[in-house]
Amino acid sequence: MIIATAGHVDHGKTSLVKQLTGVDTDRLPEEKKRGMSIDLGFAYKKINNQNSIGYVDVPGHENFIQNMISGLAGVNFVLLVIAADDGPKTQTFEHLEIINLLGIKNGAVAITKIDKVDEKKILELESELKVILKETSLSKAPIFQISSLKKNGIQELQKFLEDKALDQNKKDIPGGFRLAVDRKFFLNGIGLVVTGSVLSGKVNIDDKLLISPKNLKARVKTIHSNSRNSETGISGQRCALNLQVQKNSKDLIQRGDLLLSEFIYNPSKCVDAIISVSSFIHKPLKNWSRVHMHIGTAKIICRIIVLEKKEIFPGQKGLVQLKLEKETSLVFGDRFILRDQSAKKTIAGGQIIDPNSSVKGRSKAGRIEVLNFQVNNSSKDALLLLVSKSTWGIDLIKFSISRNFSKTALKSFLKNLQIKIIIHKEELWGISEQNWRLCKKNIFEFIGKSIAQNQNGLHLNKENILSAFSHRAKGFLVDKILNELIEEKQIFKNGEKISITSKRNTFNSDEKILWIKIKENLNESNFNSLTINEFAEKNNINIKIVENFFNKLVSQKKLCKISEKRYFLPKTILKCANVVEKIASENNKGLVDLGVFRNETKISRNISIELLEFFDKKLFTLRSDNGRIIKSDPSNIFK
Repeated sequence: MIIATAGHVDHGKTSLVKQLTGVDTDRLPEEKKRGMSIDLGFAYKKINNQNSIGYVDVPGHENFIQNMISGLAGVNFVLLVIAADDGPKTQTFEHLEIINLLGIKNGAVAITKIDKVDEKKILELESELKVILKETSLSKAPIFQISSLKKNGIQELQKFLEDKALDQNKKDIPGGFRLAVDRKFFLNGIGLVVTGSVLSGKVNIDDKLLISPKNLKARVKTIHSNSRNSETGISGQRCALNLQVQKNSKDLIQRGDLLLSEFIYNPSKCVDAIISVSSFIHKPLKNWSRVHMHIGTAKIICRIIVLEKKEIFPGQKGLVQLKLEKETSLVFGDRFILRDQSAKKTIAGGQIIDPNSSVKGRSKAGRIEVLNFQVNNSSKDALLLLVSKSTWGIDLIKFSISRNFSKTALKSFLKNLQIKIIIHKEELWGISEQNWRLCKKNIFEFIGKSIAQNQNGLHLNKENILSAFSHRAKGFLVDKILNELIEEKQIFKNGEKISITSKRNTFNSDEKILWIKIKENLNESNFNSLTINEFAEKNNINIKIVENFFNKLVSQKKLCKISEKRYFLPKTILKCANVVEKIASENNKGLVDLGVFRNETKISRNISIELLEFFDKKLFTLRSDNGRIIKSDPSNIFK
């Protein structure tokens, strides 16, 4: 377990840690000279052969708030220290506000220097603290009365912390290894060493890691865990890792970097989050505010885009998108602090929802709904909602990285979920069964409509289908759907050509009735035609059903589509072609006149024009100044 101290300057934090561990955490000459902590200090207390407590002693002075925030990275427990002779001060409240905004619920309160005041003052202070803590994340924290000078209360506090540590050490945080770097130094004969709190996962000697955001490769040579040599480092520990890196990258590593398992390296400059605005600020947090984001041990300048409103008032929560000035690799649930542009005031705290977000559609109602849902629901429920809202599914690898799932954890996580999983090379996609059926329907209708509009054939190139859906769906998803449609004999494939006909064309019972009605309406003995609207209205049938069936008939060569909405029987088309041939043969120049064609067929002028233009497209006729001439055999019309 890692415990961080917090509290006002000179309230006895360092002295208390020394009493608990025997270690003076003030290591810098300036700290010794001034008698106060400037940078993070570290100490360890062995509980037994397997367990120990790591202490992070954070500075209390207002000028070192940034270091204090860095010290809270990865902590399991916070120890709030308040001097009995001074009471809660400015930094007490600011530290408590930061603890509250970070959502740290495990903690205790130490009233120090009780030897300097009488018992009445101590009881009054304890009552005051209970009121102060009531509306914070430390509302249930026990209060201990301590004198480091006389060692009063030290044993009781130590026993409490050790019991907490033994319980906490049973609860490893799974997932990829993540360590927030807070120190870097070089040792003779050893080389580069970085230290930090392990945020999640486990690291072993010889493991290969990446350093974010610089994407530097590193190998773990040795591990020092909680101040002793170890084969492993796990979540809830402080570790010092001796790293092997390329010579030219040693100087690039610094506080604020993250050491990561390779599979969760996913740097981003755009994240979605929910924030709580501090009740101590006097103005609302406005859209596009420039702020300092403190996350892990890093400080990153960013812009705030308020997603639901134009501003968030003090004491209120709201969804935001953060546009970072530099990349970082975050995961769902990472906590952070926002300070104002001058880095003087703490203005908000928050939690990462989507660590790899997109500017596109960021304020859409559907997206807002999904973000809000993820805050208070499990990863399972979040994924089920995501796939239900995403027509073409979601990237499960991206989701697993955002949730810090290992490959093994992801496999187990997906095992009993009622979603369709598509595997393609290194990609893994998830889509709901309902949306899968919808996508199949969309693609099938597209094929049917495209073939019906294709005057030059009864097929569609596969590439055309992939291109049509490329802006919405991954190519392998479309490919998978096409294969299913082929297996179900809804479409047919010949090489790279897709059609909706086969040698055997069958109708269901409803389609058979429709086909009979169509033929009745067309009356094969006359030159009759139909439009989709005419047939739908006359027979009181949904126009979409009619359109789909007409397209199917065209693909099966049972109907001819001569214009956008007009259809003829093939036999009628052939009769019209015979009339054209007769007119040409009777004309000494072999010309076909529109007026003569109208008189012979008794077809309206507009439909006659459509028919003759259709013949031109099929290269049966060729238009000239004075009419049309026959160019080929009528049988070419149906090729």
